[in-house]
Amino acid sequence: MLSSHRTFVRRLAKRRRGVSFVEVTIVVLIMGITAAATVPSFHQFLSAKAVDCAADRLKRDLELTRERAN
Repeated sequence: MLSSHRTFVRRLAKRRRGVSFVEVTIVVLIMGITAAATVPSFHQFLSAKAVDCAADRLKRDLELTRERAN
C-alpha cells in the first residue's frame, strides 16, 4: 500500500512540472486588477509630491531673495 502511494506521488510529480494556462491567466488578471486599482492613487501621490516640491522651491527662493536684499 505504501509503495503504491509513493509510486503515485512520483508519477504525479513528474507530470506536474510547469503551470497551466489557466493558472497563468488568473495570475495575470489579478496583477492587472491590482495595477488598475493602484495606478490612480500613485498618480495622485506624484502630483501632490510635485506641488510640495514646487512650494519648497518657492519658499527657498523667497528666503534667498530676502537675504540678498539685506
